[in-house]
Amino acid sequence: MSLQRRLIGDLYKTVRELAGGAFQNLPSSERSFDSAETRADTERYYRSIGTPARDRVKLLKLIWDFIGTEYGGRQLQYEMFYSAAQPVVNRRMFRSYDWAAARAMVDRLLSEY
Repeated sequence: MSLQRRLIGDLYKTVRELAGGAFQNLPSSERSFDSAETRADTERYYRSIGTPARDRVKLLKLIWDFIGTEYGGRQLQYEMFYSAAQPVVNRRMFRSYDWAAARAMVDRLLSEY
């Protein structure tokens, strides 16, 4: 519970960093691939090694839906706060953690030295 809510923010940040400026450069619509004026340039400048331009644009738009749109923002907000604010979650985790089992494991590991 607590780990998930911490990792989701890091995941979003990592995906944004990996994508770099790719989201800002995306064609605004499918028309870029259909128009005789822009088709060749769109196919040329949006492709990557091993991936045609249309597939790359589709993938980037899907990723953008998850991290950059209103949907993505709401999803992030939900993942971070559905169980409670972080201090509340930390207190719950602290109170419910099996400290006796943890101490027993440490004692067992130290006795093997």
